[in-house]
Amino acid sequence: MLILGDPSTEEGVKSLRKRAKEDEDIRGCGLDLSDEFLSSFVRGKGGDEKKALKTLQSYVSVRKGKYNDFFRHLLPSRCKYFQDLPKFEAFLKHRDDEGHVVGLFKLSAIDFSVVDIEDVFAAFVLAAEELLIHEDLTKNGLVAIIDCRGIGLQHVRAFTPSRIQFLFNIFIGTPSFDPLLKVFKMFAPKKIRERIFLHGRDDTSLHKIVPSSILPDWLGGELAPEDCYDYELEEDIYAQEDHFRKIAMKW
Repeated sequence: MLILGDPSTEEGVKSLRKRAKEDEDIRGCGLDLSDEFLSSFVRGKGGDEKKALKTLQSYVSVRKGKYNDFFRHLLPSRCKYFQDLPKFEAFLKHRDDEGHVVGLFKLSAIDFSVVDIEDVFAAFVLAAEELLIHEDLTKNGLVAIIDCRGIGLQHVRAFTPSRIQFLFNIFIGTPSFDPLLKVFKMFAPKKIRERIFLHGRDDTSLHKIVPSSILPDWLGGELAPEDCYDYELEEDIYAQEDHFRKIAMKW
């Protein structure tokens, strides 16, 4: 059993579990309402039980509703071929000065002639599912660094406004990407728009937000990719094929 530590979180988990079991949709999907799983919702909403329940309801609704087919096929094995391709997604071993989990997304590394956009999103969501149980993520949040340098027309076509709503922090941009970003901002909620920052080819302004000491050299950082990427997270995801298959079957 997960040791939650904070008494308020423990009480919040108990209360959320009780409320969840009373909800027909949540109860009917057969989710494992473990302490580990529920605590992520409680912490993520600062202990507000009503907001935690609403978020859990949305979590279930999205998976059972409009995007059901996507989540029924959300398996690590569908992304296995990414291991033989240039890495476009990674999470850092170390946190920034505010304790945020830092995710890196290098769009130019994606070749859509060999990669399916749905598989790209599957990789994003699988990582999110795995990170959901990490206390520092639900407590401190995520910084997403999306490198748009070197993108071409294939990337602009693939990442339509509706698709890039999956992404909520943009740190590196080029003038050619500004028009698309403006379109994205029109679709994104105000809360998300206020968290978007643009940085040019000079990484100096980026380093004021995320220290160079934890970043890879291709972002002007001080580390080689193999020294700063959290490869264990990736290995954990691929090792949980059966776990994700059981979850997918619930939807």
